[in-house]
Amino acid sequence: MNQGSSSRRRHIISLVVVFLAGIAIGGSGTMIAFRGMRPPRPPMFERDPQKRAERHADRIAQRYDLDEKQREAITKIMYEHSQEAEAIIGKFEPELKKTIDALHAKIREVIPESKRAEFDEEVKMFKKNLPFKGAGGPPPPHGEGDGPGGPGGPGGPMF
Repeated sequence: MNQGSSSRRRHIISLVVVFLAGIAIGGSGTMIAFRGMRPPRPPMFERDPQKRAERHADRIAQRYDLDEKQREAITKIMYEHSQEAEAIIGKFEPELKKTIDALHAKIREVIPESKRAEFDEEVKMFKKNLPFKGAGGPPPPHGEGDGPGGPGGPGGPMF
């Protein structure tokens, strides 16, 4: 690999990280601003990668008047690329978690002590509903420690 493509790859990865951090930070602000008003999850945040691919393919097929065979081909393409994207996101989850945790900690310092428990609950809900958890699919059961199902274990929640 030459230095130019390596540099380009680093730039692309940096842009993806910045984009995801922006989503997380914007989501935090939205959660705070719209307490208790939770809209339904948009299809793009479907946790099951197969269902997400099918919904995107359905929209594309409808918009461009595609037949069933074309829609199935698009579903397959969407699913394959979602797996690649999730692998990339997985590499940056620990750093993104630190950024989100630091953001919430700083905001928490500003929140009056009498309202911090409420803020903590909102942060907990926000983290539970982040759209880029692990390999997609429904959130895994919350367990203790760092083993499977635990906060840092394989198959465990990102937060």
